[in-house]
Amino acid sequence: MTQPVVLNDLVVIHVSGQDATEFLQSQLTQDLDIPGQDKAALAAYCTPKGRVLASMVIIPASAAENGWLLVTRADNADTLISRLRMFVLRAKVEISLTDLHVTGHKQAMADTPATPAWQAHHGDAVYSITLPSSDATASKRWWTLSADKPQTAMDSNEARQAWWADDIAAGLPWVQQDNREVYLAQTLNLDLLEAVSFTKGCYPGQEVVARSHYRGVIKRRAAYGTAPIQDIEQGHVLIGKDIFDAQRPKNPCGRIINAAITNNTLHVLMETQLADLENKADFRLGSPEGAAITVQLLPYPLVAQSE
Repeated sequence: MTQPVVLNDLVVIHVSGQDATEFLQSQLTQDLDIPGQDKAALAAYCTPKGRVLASMVIIPASAAENGWLLVTRADNADTLISRLRMFVLRAKVEISLTDLHVTGHKQAMADTPATPAWQAHHGDAVYSITLPSSDATASKRWWTLSADKPQTAMDSNEARQAWWADDIAAGLPWVQQDNREVYLAQTLNLDLLEAVSFTKGCYPGQEVVARSHYRGVIKRRAAYGTAPIQDIEQGHVLIGKDIFDAQRPKNPCGRIINAAITNNTLHVLMETQLADLENKADFRLGSPEGAAITVQLLPYPLVAQSE
């Protein structure tokens, strides 16, 4: 088992009150009809135009606390809380930022039985959530949410970069301050990750998301790519940076959604056209002469059955 990692770029929001479930059901892309207290789920909050304002993992809070916990990116939390509060109106709902710490854990699959992703467990004031892993990592990954940081946990940018690289390899997108209100849910593969319900009632942006799904017009997806670190300016802000196809250099063909640097390798989740992936485009970072991005396999197919 590797040393735990302090993920201080994630925070936990508590949505409580008598109407918490009904309220979130009307706001998020996920169907909150999650049986039992052992389930977690990926979800998104969209603008009326269908653009994703925030992504999150939701779990039922303990019986004592009631309501729901939302794990989301720290730099985007205030925006999410403010937007949700706008629609509380007369509902009996309270929305607050908790003091819970999020810690990432990783263990070789040979050392532990496989556990389906998005399983949640409550015990001794600690929440545990199993996360998806890539085929390449062959490991079990999970978070713990607790009032105190584990004393043995690594608290460094290097450790967090390695954690986010694993998220990228698992095809798990994160919406944060620098990329909010940019992408449709399908562009981020959220439908492929079962973060979008097409059978529940309305929520902000539902018409746009559903139209794209049922008309089968999804042409852009999030793909996983890597590039050697020596080919880029280390520390450069990469989120939102354009990518190009060197074979058709006149215009960008996509942009970077998420990025992480670990073991001398840049890992990116990048928005691109499915046609470019099929035609094996020569992806480059920042310019047609930029670092070559090698497309890597995700642990799930990029085309849904309805497409």
